Amino acid sequence: MATKRNHPDELLIGLVSISDRASQGVYEDKGIPSLQEWLTSALSSPWRAETRLIQDEAATISATLIELVDETGCDLILTTGGTGPSRRDVTPEATLAVATKPMPGFGENEWDRCRHEFRVHCIERHGLDPNDTERECWFDLEALTLTLLDD
Repeated sequence: MATKRNHPDELLIGLVSISDRASQGVYEDKGIPSLQEWLTSALSSPWRAETRLIQDEAATISATLIELVDETGCDLILTTGGTGPSRRDVTPEATLAVATKPMPGFGENEWDRCRHEFRVHCIERHGLDPNDTERECWFDLEALTLTLLDD
């Protein structure tokens, strides 16, 4: 059953944060609050979020996406978190398994747009000197990109 809308033009957006540790309470999820903050600044039309914090497992991801579309009636779903681009990352496959409208090039565009944020994240996460970390992170990003292209 679709969620009742507060306004006829209200956009219902599913926000899914995928993290084993955050979903188990090991640390606080920051993905959903960040998406909510961005949407608040980016959208002028009425919108409301349906949020889910789930484990990084293919069946759970697929089931959550189906539930948000078929039962909740979301117009758009944004995912965040997950393992990241590695062999263990199952988010792309779990999403494609249930998606009906792929968006070729969208992910590549996001990688390009987020290069600076990736570097900053690496610096903050590892607590290293920015000059050393920048070099390290760019090598990591290049290695990830090459690994994905080789798969």
